[in-house]
Amino acid sequence: MPLGFLLRVHRASKYGTALSSLTTVSPAIKIAVNLSSIGTLTAAYSKGELKPARVEPFYAHNNAINERVSLYRGDMTKLAVGAIVNAANRSLLGGGGVDGAIHRAAGSDLLRECRTLNSCATGRAKITKGYNLPAAHVIHAVGPIYDDDEADACEEKLQSCYQTSLQLCVENKIESVAFGGISTGIYGYPLDDATHVALRTTHNFSTRTRASRSIQRVIFTVFLQIDVDSYKKILPLYFPPAEEATRATSPPAPVETDKPAAAAMTVPDNSVPNQTVVLDEAQPMSQVEETEVATLRPADDDDELHPMSQVEDIGPVSSHT
Repeated sequence: MPLGFLLRVHRASKYGTALSSLTTVSPAIKIAVNLSSIGTLTAAYSKGELKPARVEPFYAHNNAINERVSLYRGDMTKLAVGAIVNAANRSLLGGGGVDGAIHRAAGSDLLRECRTLNSCATGRAKITKGYNLPAAHVIHAVGPIYDDDEADACEEKLQSCYQTSLQLCVENKIESVAFGGISTGIYGYPLDDATHVALRTTHNFSTRTRASRSIQRVIFTVFLQIDVDSYKKILPLYFPPAEEATRATSPPAPVETDKPAAAAMTVPDNSVPNQTVVLDEAQPMSQVEETEVATLRPADDDDELHPMSQVEDIGPVSSHT
């Protein structure tokens, strides 16, 4: 069994257990996070909060797309968007982690509607209303349980989750959608591999599908520093900055001096320190002021578990430098 899988399962299980006894909900947490407060990739590059890739990007810069993509660190259940994408299990009846938190925040009407959907196949997604959530809709995507021996099939199913979710947005005239990590919790999908699938599928859908222009914003929601690091590392490969931004964040050229050439120093590219903005690791809810606390029941084996409920809502990644 992969070490990464064990680490993420342990982390998710630990948070699920630690939060099970906390039931107080602060009224202040009902405030929704509006789309206007979440910066785009263009803004993140211009502020130096996202750095250009050190290798050749997979795609050319496209400002129109960069203006429609965001990276956000915080609680998905507070986002006032057209839809949030729930990493659901096949039953669609709720579970632990993010799935359970979404069901609790939405209220019992969400469960009632989910019961009418008669489950969902792996790699597919179904849509419901958002009910008590700030989001108008919830898209329930069922990711694959990762298997090293079936890596290609798992990738196809994960890609289908994102593709189906985006298509549901187009069909339902949803202009903004927020994704969390699908299958990267207890389902064991390697984090960086899953990030590549999410970004590649979104980029391809945005550029190859004319109807996709109706989606004005795609938000990738992250919670832990490991998730932040993965997206900040891989985003520039699929959504690179403009040349101007690349030049602005490149290391300065060596300054010429009157010293002999032999004494002049040049810094090789690989010695330039990584300037990735470091965001504080999310803290347990018991240490966070004015953060929504949701009771987590022990997770079912079929649950897609993420420790979202213990994350401090610190807002857009671009607001933390």
